[in-house]
Amino acid sequence: MFPRLGLALILILAATALPPPPLPVLPRAGEASGLGMEDSGGVDLTGQAETLEGDAAGGPCACPPRPRETWAVGKAHWYGIGDGYAGRIMANGQPMNPQALTIAVRVDLLDTFRLGDAVRLTSACGVVTATVTDAMPLEPAASLNTIIDVSPAVAERLFCEGYGHNGEGIAYGEELVLVEVVKK
Repeated sequence: MFPRLGLALILILAATALPPPPLPVLPRAGEASGLGMEDSGGVDLTGQAETLEGDAAGGPCACPPRPRETWAVGKAHWYGIGDGYAGRIMANGQPMNPQALTIAVRVDLLDTFRLGDAVRLTSACGVVTATVTDAMPLEPAASLNTIIDVSPAVAERLFCEGYGHNGEGIAYGEELVLVEVVKK
């Protein structure tokens, strides 16, 4: 009982954590920064950043490479039985199999959880490793804080309160989960 409560508390705290502070904006290549060498500790930062082509002003910019996030916390819903998705072609080109350990990731998170990545899903009721095989639309998922849809095989191992359709055909079942990349 208490280990589940502790994990649930960790998941809730992680979901409400403040985002990291923004990275400092570096000047474009060839522009004066307004900082003397003494202000930067005497270290020349030229050439230390990744150069990206085609920024908003139309020229190259010196921007530090952003690290790829490898985790997220949010709600997981299930899909794949009674909703027309079973057998439908997914983003990876394969038909959706409700018995496979697969997930669909919200489209704006595909740079964090790429197609083919193995991810560990942790809820208060279980842990399961699944593969990212599909993408789900941004809306209405973002407004509901849903970050992934899981196959019924994953939902069986992860959802505390169960999942399914009520007598009127309305789907139920969601769980707060921690999603972590375990293999790229």
